[in-house]
Amino acid sequence: MKKCSNCGFESKDHEKFCINCGTMFPAPSNNIHNSSQQESVPPNNLNNTMEQPTMEPNHPSHSPNHPESIPFQQGEFQQPQQICTNCGRVSVNPSRFCLECGAPLTEVPMNNQTFQNDQAKRTQYDQPQKVKKPLSLGAKIGIISAIVLIGLAIGAHFFIQNMLDPKGQLDKITQYFKDGDEEQFTNSFVFPDGTYVEPKAFYQYVEDNDWIIDDLDEAVQDVKNGAIIGIVYNENHDRLMSVKQEDFLFFYKKTVFQVIPVEFSVYNYFPDFESTLKIGEQKAVNISKEETKIGSFAPGIYKYTLNYKDDYFEETINEEVIISGTGKNKYTYEIDLSPNFIYLSSDIDDATVFINGKDTGKTPYEIEFIAAPLDGSVEIYAEATNENGETIQSETLYLTEYDTHIYFAEIQELYEIQDFYDYYSYEAEDMFYSFRWDYQYAVNMADFSYVEDYFIDGSQLQNNYETFVVDHEDLGFYYYDFISNEVIDSYPLSANSLIVETLETFEFYSEEDGTWHYEREKRYTFEYVDGMLKIANIEDIREVNKTKID
Repeated sequence: MKKCSNCGFESKDHEKFCINCGTMFPAPSNNIHNSSQQESVPPNNLNNTMEQPTMEPNHPSHSPNHPESIPFQQGEFQQPQQICTNCGRVSVNPSRFCLECGAPLTEVPMNNQTFQNDQAKRTQYDQPQKVKKPLSLGAKIGIISAIVLIGLAIGAHFFIQNMLDPKGQLDKITQYFKDGDEEQFTNSFVFPDGTYVEPKAFYQYVEDNDWIIDDLDEAVQDVKNGAIIGIVYNENHDRLMSVKQEDFLFFYKKTVFQVIPVEFSVYNYFPDFESTLKIGEQKAVNISKEETKIGSFAPGIYKYTLNYKDDYFEETINEEVIISGTGKNKYTYEIDLSPNFIYLSSDIDDATVFINGKDTGKTPYEIEFIAAPLDGSVEIYAEATNENGETIQSETLYLTEYDTHIYFAEIQELYEIQDFYDYYSYEAEDMFYSFRWDYQYAVNMADFSYVEDYFIDGSQLQNNYETFVVDHEDLGFYYYDFISNEVIDSYPLSANSLIVETLETFEFYSEEDGTWHYEREKRYTFEYVDGMLKIANIEDIREVNKTKID
């Protein structure tokens, strides 16, 4: 009897496999068998012993009449038997496994046809077929991995195809735009190396020009229809974006949405002042010359910081600039600081300027401001020497865009006098001629009303002239003939008065004295009173030239 090392079931010696679990029994060892006989068999019979067959001819397993292996006779019908589907052996005694090859057994009815098929199958296989060993864990993992890899490759193929579909790419871009996702929207485009990009600035630009999305769709359609490249133009008909396809992973075509950058420059109207420009997070660039190239930018609405200074002040302003190509993808931004540019003037050209109490050592015309605050917070005055060698100080100037002149009181008074003279001198001369014409009527008619309004009301001069005119009533017959009235000079006197010097020629006739010829040089003082010019004084410059005619 044999005992199975796997399940412990006992089987007969001639069985090759355990009929309970199918485990193969180890083959019998010839060495052990021979060694057991060496003690009883003489050495000279060793060859005879080795020539003996390992199995006796009449061993039960080889007997045709063995109850475990009885073939069917033709025409016979027996109860269901177990037939090995691997080697064809018929097992008479019930068993779980074939005793010939160890394969699992199933019970099937045995008839003539089954027997014939079984015999043919057994004839076909001279030797029992080898037992199929179960796959190892490594082999199973390899097969599963291969299947998974094939599935992944197929899935990746369809995923890549869908990802690279031009319409699908554009739909994602459009959705990012609608969702206001500035980062994802900007990242959907390709920008050349060296291009400065701000997602917020780029998105805001497209948002303000939303027709760009529609034109981008048309460019994609052009490419799908066979065009090599699709172009989107900006509002100035400058190239803004391009759409084209490029090779991707050897087997695919990828649609590339590229933004064409703008070469951005700055033109500075006041390059003599130190100035820097900083756009976004970009490093500040010195723009202290007429034109400066800043760099390549994605089209967008950017915030910038402009810093500029003069010899005394520094100022910073924050503004926005729309960077968009205006021809050949270039854009020049003009920085005009003229509203901030201030120069000083003064009543005295060579006066020395003091700014917030500090001596600049410069004259007003040597100082220029471009960064000074113009809110009246800057205090300026100047000092100068007058004609008497005395130091005089100007009034304090509180700097604004309108107040930039340094005033000296003494000089201002002179200016006012001169301004008054410049404005009223012609009027005063005309007034003199009118007065002389009317005065001739007044004295000839002894009627002061002709000239009453030329004088300041209530003045002593008015009273004197009134008395002189009225006293002619007692002269009897007389006559004045004004031959000529000539203005020989005029000049300013004060901020509200001026002088007119004249040469007057006339003849006077009376019955008592006869005819006399007069030449008189007079000085008329005209003064602005109650909104009108009035004669404030009349005096002779020199003695009257009086000549008796007859």
